[in-house]
Amino acid sequence: MASRLIQNCIKEVQEKYLPFASDMNSAGLLFMITCTARDLWEQGILMMQGRTNLTTLNKIRASYEMPNLMQEEDHKVTWTWLSKHIVLKDIAKAEKVLALCRQNGIVIPENLILKVSGFEYSRAIDIALMKGVKQPHWNLKISVDGDQIPDYEEMAVIAEKNGFKAGMRFKTFRNGVWVPTPDAPHIEI
Repeated sequence: MASRLIQNCIKEVQEKYLPFASDMNSAGLLFMITCTARDLWEQGILMMQGRTNLTTLNKIRASYEMPNLMQEEDHKVTWTWLSKHIVLKDIAKAEKVLALCRQNGIVIPENLILKVSGFEYSRAIDIALMKGVKQPHWNLKISVDGDQIPDYEEMAVIAEKNGFKAGMRFKTFRNGVWVPTPDAPHIEI
């Protein structure tokens, strides 16, 4: 399963994380890490989410000891095979999941395993901001800390100040135009 440990990130991410976390705390932004590293096989299962029949997806998830999804949870959660979260620890498992992806109509980049074969540590962190001690939120418009600046926007500014790229600023080239495609909880180097 995906890791939440900062130690599973490359050293540069670890070094940038400490001042980032300090600045987040100083700004009154409570947060939790939801993902640092995930193996390629898990990325494959995430790629099937929202793109494959839910019954089929849940059978596959169960065979890899992942919990079933409810209908309202079955939506796309990743848009890339080359996520900076990916590590390659279990090639055999990855090959099996990639075969399942192909069987379910998911297009896989050529030589994907070769492209990620050197990845032992993550280059990204996903974060959930908190409404309270145990209540994560992903609402891009609210300001829990009361300063009227949306919390995920504040997080993006703090991430950039500490040398990260903020997913809040991501854009995709579509039909000849760059359009915003924010991944607000994501920071990377």
